[in-house]
Amino acid sequence: MQRKEKYQNGLQMMQFQRLGLISVYNSNYYVGFDNDLLYAKSDDDNTTEWWLVYNREFIYLGESYTSQNEILTRYENRCT
Repeated sequence: MQRKEKYQNGLQMMQFQRLGLISVYNSNYYVGFDNDLLYAKSDDDNTTEWWLVYNREFIYLGESYTSQNEILTRYENRCT
């Protein structure tokens, strides 16, 4: 999928704007590249899982870690 490929391994995820009106605590939405909608689900420790929301589907991108400055680590399948 071409849209998913814009979100490469090593991407700084905190560059995207958080959508506060639809985000809560550990469940947040962001505006990605080209107005893509990104969903981020965080735990209370170190990990955030990232999805691209497209055509009413959640497409898994990978994870970022607070201990590594929220840099995206791309995975094809969920790790946690």
